[in-house]
Parts: sequence; C-alpha cells; structure tokens
Amino acid sequence: MFALRIKIFILLFVCISLPSQGISAGEGGGNRRLAVSTKEIFATMKPGTAYRKDIFVRNGSSEVIPVQAYVWDLWHKGGEEIYAPQGTYQSSAAQWITIQPQKLSLAPGKSGKFHLNIFVPAGATGGNYAVIFFDTTPPLELVSGKPLQIDGKMANEKRVKIGIPTYIEVAGTGRAELDIRRFNITIAGGSKSIKTEFVVKNIGDVHVTPSAGIKIYNSSKKLVWQYPPKDLEINKIILPQQEISINAEWEKILKPGRYTAILTVNCGSGHPKTMQRDFKI
Repeated sequence: MFALRIKIFILLFVCISLPSQGISAGEGGGNRRLAVSTKEIFATMKPGTAYRKDIFVRNGSSEVIPVQAYVWDLWHKGGEEIYAPQGTYQSSAAQWITIQPQKLSLAPGKSGKFHLNIFVPAGATGGNYAVIFFDTTPPLELVSGKPLQIDGKMANEKRVKIGIPTYIEVAGTGRAELDIRRFNITIAGGSKSIKTEFVVKNIGDVHVTPSAGIKIYNSSKKLVWQYPPKDLEINKIILPQQEISINAEWEKILKPGRYTAILTVNCGSGHPKTMQRDFKI
C-alpha cells in the first residue's frame, strides 16, 4: 500500500477559501467578518496595456465595518512569502495598481464594490508582484506599529485583513527556469518506509507552478516503480529566486537490493531538470 505525504515549507496569507461561493473570507475580534470575491489575480500583459476588475467585499458581521483598500509589494525571504510598502522590492507591481474608492463603510450584511485597475508601464519585464489588502486598520498603523483605539479597544483586537496576491507577467519578456538544489533519499523506520526530500529554486525571472515526478530503477536499469503515474503538481507558486523544500514519504514497496531514483522537475518551459540518487534496501 502506498501512502504519500507532502509538506511545503512556506508562509501563506491567512485566507479561508470558500469554493461554493468563490470567495475568500477573514474573521477578527468582536465577531467581525469580511468576505472578498477574489482569492488571487493572475495576469499576462503587454507593456502599455491595462487590466480592470471589480472586487466585491461583503460585511458578514452585525456591526458597521470601515474597510480600507491598499496595495503593498509581494516578495519572499528565506522561502517565505512576505509583503512590504510600495517600492520596497525591485519586482514590485504595487505601483502599477490603483483601487477606487480607497475606503468604504459597509453596513451589516451589505456588500461594497472596489474598482481595480492595473497598468503595465513601458519597459517593464519579467514577473512583478503585489498583494491587495482589504483591511479594517489603516495601513499607516502597520508602519508605525502604534494601533489606534477603536471603541476603547486596540485596533488590532478587532482587525480583519484579507490579502489578494497578484501575479503579473509581462508578456514575451520572461524566462521560466528551475534548478534542483538537493535530492535526498533515506530509509526510515527499520526499512518500513522511504523518505525523499528535494529543494528546487526558481532561477528565472517569472513565477512558476512546477510539477515533479520520481522514477526508481533496479540494478539492471529496469523501471520498478514511479510516482505519480503523471507528474505531481506541487501546487505552489514559486517567485523568481525563491527556493522551496518538499518532503514525500511512502511505505516500503521494494525488495532488498540497489536502486537508482531519478527526480524530474518541470516548470512548463520545455526544459525539465533531473537529478538522481543511488540507494539500497
């Protein structure tokens, strides 16, 4: 029997997906609840072109909620996704994005509409990234670290913040390429299971969503096992120069002997990368 467990060590935005409604939701202190009509934005655009979209925000609580919309940079550090004020990172798309209005007060059970506009300037290249926030706390408080008082409570106690990651690729200018930095195989639990760990890095200049597969050959170079039958979708967007670690484990299915495992990782560029490791059971 085969069992696979995969762990990807990244930091995700606190966003609850509600597939039946196609929205993301957030909840704060004081029973404040917000729902947003868009979970993430992907756009491939030519320089000098615009992208427009309406985003709906719904107040699911029993009190009036003021919602502010603003845009920060999205990037990564140490394998984790991070965000910062506009212009902090070189691959920033935040300054290309405008939202109107910037603030709405939503009555209980009511929705409001924000107009989003993205304009890619001349000379832009590669991948550029931002996160659009809908927040009940003004962004200046995030910078100063001094939250205001709201109804006698600190603002962050009643705060609701939802982030929409935005990934923009400038058409015809990007280079998608991955590199395998590490691939290890270990026998664990008294030879009861096989564990693999591999690290991949995006060495291109656009975001990628890679797939991977592992094939195992015996000492006669005969294929004795592979997982999965089709490439495994890693289901993680990797930003330029970002590195992620992936662990997988399966129950022992091989007889004692010497084997070679070959890992193949593909980001859709037509140039898959491979790495092999020899091991024995």
